[in-house]
Amino acid sequence: MKTTKLNVAANVAVAAANISGMGVVGEFPVIIVSPDELWIAEDFLMDFLYIQNQGTANLLFDMTIDYEDIENWLALSDTTGNLAPDEALTVDAFLNESFTFDETIVSYATLLIESNDPITPLVEVPVTLVLTVGLNENAQAPFTVYPVPSATRIHIDLKQNMKHISLWNKSGQLLMEQHHIQAEKFSIDVSKYPSGVYSLKMVDSNGKTYHRLVIVRH
Repeated sequence: MKTTKLNVAANVAVAAANISGMGVVGEFPVIIVSPDELWIAEDFLMDFLYIQNQGTANLLFDMTIDYEDIENWLALSDTTGNLAPDEALTVDAFLNESFTFDETIVSYATLLIESNDPITPLVEVPVTLVLTVGLNENAQAPFTVYPVPSATRIHIDLKQNMKHISLWNKSGQLLMEQHHIQAEKFSIDVSKYPSGVYSLKMVDSNGKTYHRLVIVRH
């Protein structure tokens, strides 16, 4: 695991609270972070993290990125903050404009949010990156897949007939398949599948095979 420190202008302050065996007394900050995971994908190259202070003292936080494998693909609009009680901040998480790729990528990172909340001094938020080869190629493909991510249904707008459509999980297990699909709207119910990355395979009437990565997020 490799940790990349962003440019941080301030250290996280010591909590303004007294902690005893019975719990925390006095005024102190309470950090609330949502959602509990973020996704960056080619159809939506930005996600949003909401940080709120529900305590009675100022919340100071410092955020770093821990990359699991590939580095420097994630950028953040804010990495430190000082939030008054009941104040909130929206942090934009987006693909680093200097990041380039020439192959399909599924990569993982974790946002480490350290704060002066005495009860929850560290919050971890996983981030998943999903990119396929050639964004320009996607625009020329005879179909459009949306929304990505999805919690209910994946929709496919077909510009030509497909001989075969199938959905696979990361273990290579076939989840669904359908044959002889006419050029029209087609959808797949993904509500029953766990959150994660799945592979959509399509074969057109000429035998050409297309692959797309789709995200299920509940």
